[in-house]
Amino acid sequence: MKTIKRVAAMALGCCLCAGLAACGGGGTGGTTSGPVQKNNSLTVAVYDGDYDTQWLDNMLEKFSKEAGIRYTVRPNVDLLPSLSSDLEDSDIDLYISHGIPWQNLAAEGKLEPLDDLYESDVEGVPFSERVIDGGLEASMAGGHYYKVLWTQGTGGFIYNVNMFEENGWGIPTVYSNPENPTCDPDVGEVGLMELCQAIEDAQIPVSGGSSGQTVTPFIWPGIDQWLWDYIFYEWWGQLAGPEKIAGFLKYESAEVFNPDGDLGYKEFEKAYEYYYDLVALHPEWSAPGSDGIDKYTAQTRFANGWAAMMPNAHWIYNKFVTYAPEDFVVGMFLAPTLPDALEGYEQINFSVGFGDSIILSRQSENKKVAKDFLRYMARESTCIKFSEDVPGTALAFKYDLNECEFGDNRFAKDIAAILTTVPAINIYSSSSLAIRLGSETLNPWPQNTFYYKNSWQDPDTYTASYIVDNIYDTLKILWPGWEMQ
Repeated sequence: MKTIKRVAAMALGCCLCAGLAACGGGGTGGTTSGPVQKNNSLTVAVYDGDYDTQWLDNMLEKFSKEAGIRYTVRPNVDLLPSLSSDLEDSDIDLYISHGIPWQNLAAEGKLEPLDDLYESDVEGVPFSERVIDGGLEASMAGGHYYKVLWTQGTGGFIYNVNMFEENGWGIPTVYSNPENPTCDPDVGEVGLMELCQAIEDAQIPVSGGSSGQTVTPFIWPGIDQWLWDYIFYEWWGQLAGPEKIAGFLKYESAEVFNPDGDLGYKEFEKAYEYYYDLVALHPEWSAPGSDGIDKYTAQTRFANGWAAMMPNAHWIYNKFVTYAPEDFVVGMFLAPTLPDALEGYEQINFSVGFGDSIILSRQSENKKVAKDFLRYMARESTCIKFSEDVPGTALAFKYDLNECEFGDNRFAKDIAAILTTVPAINIYSSSSLAIRLGSETLNPWPQNTFYYKNSWQDPDTYTASYIVDNIYDTLKILWPGWEMQ
């Protein structure tokens, strides 16, 4: 039975009031009215974003019947602003969201250590062995585990499958192949550069667009220009390789940002040159007004046929299908192979879920139930059901996505193929400096300053060399003060 606890109190002052209509409760078939026995219930606050929260209701309903507990789900469009205070005075046990500053919260003593969880078994296998590669390091601070990764996913280009098939365009697998200007997959490998020119030459009218408007290769959001990261980081990974990028992310000195050094930023500059040549030097290949719109507007226009491709990630699907035409088929492919990609890394998946977290409040009176639920989440059958509930997305555990029932869902199948066959990189850093400053300050784009839009608007100024030189010069000035912190 659906329930909401402490409605009046939350409506007055708790940020977690947003989206409460989807709260749920159940377990033994009774209601949750009246006092709930401690250690026999679970309250979960969850980010109500692109995945929605029905998956959590479904998961908790099954868990509650097995465990004999009652539960409450508290969806929230942004639980971060009040999170620190909520961890001190709230009846919430688990929090699930992107962007949780869990290392700082752990240092403040507000999170429950999860070492015993990671040492425990899940269907005969240690919990730690169920976690995806790279996930253990990304969940540990100060020698203890304080979080569980929530999702794993991928970035790349989403594309209009029907449009591609109707025009005979193959999916681009390489950056350029001049020998196949028609982009016919039966002729040879399809190059991204040639595909863009073929789309431009086709002059396909946009249905419902302005007079004379034709389909462009790309649409992207200048307000949320970081969506290009989903392509750019994969090219960086192809050029530098996962090992060099992992070394870069130690942030041992400002020299990691030296584009003339050999610590990874030289390849960063080279990857940007490929973006620059593709996008900045071909403004006609982007839908008009791209630099002034947000991601939701860009996604809606993509669904309405303005462009054939858009940089995006796995998380788009669940919302996309609610506003796309009923017959729209969307697929995804990774950043095509660069001519100088390292052997063995011709394809790289930029795994974008490492900022998603599940944390347990130190104040929780239901810690055993919470850890039991996390073990339940890690089960293979639970993971498969999650991916069926949220097509295109996977929990951050090792399981066979090919066991999921996706039907004719092209997008979900594309994501499954990527996650099961392609090596991955991420930009999570366990550097103490990165943790102290926060990922929005210290990351491969320091201070979250992006230049994709600048290069498109002013390619004469914002070249790859200008950008990386400016970043390096700035970091040399900022670094001593950062280290003093």
